[in-house]
Amino acid sequence: MLQNLTIAQQLFFFFLAVFLIRLVFHILLKLKLVPVLAYTACANLIFPEWVAKQKVLYWAILAGLVLVTIFRWVGPKLTAHMEEQRIIRNMAEQRRAAAALGYRNDQISFEVKDGMPQIKIRQ
Repeated sequence: MLQNLTIAQQLFFFFLAVFLIRLVFHILLKLKLVPVLAYTACANLIFPEWVAKQKVLYWAILAGLVLVTIFRWVGPKLTAHMEEQRIIRNMAEQRRAAAALGYRNDQISFEVKDGMPQIKIRQ
């Protein structure tokens, strides 16, 4: 099939294939799926006898890698959510303390310094 193509067409298909392979690996890197793919490819291509003998262990390792990947997706979002909740609780505590001292809501504002909200009270 490739013998009937000109040199320019063969080069075009070569560079297209290289581009597509790079694109797929870039997407896999962004999705953090490279360890899962590498384990699956290595286990099935290099050690097929081991995979055939140790199916439970093979699937357990694969499931572990998938769980680690899922935690890598969810972890930053969970951390950001917990930080946001901590800031909201801190602001509510400061607002309650200011209200206990007799300040009205229109006198209270917040300013963030070093990641911590600090109350500002206008007289």
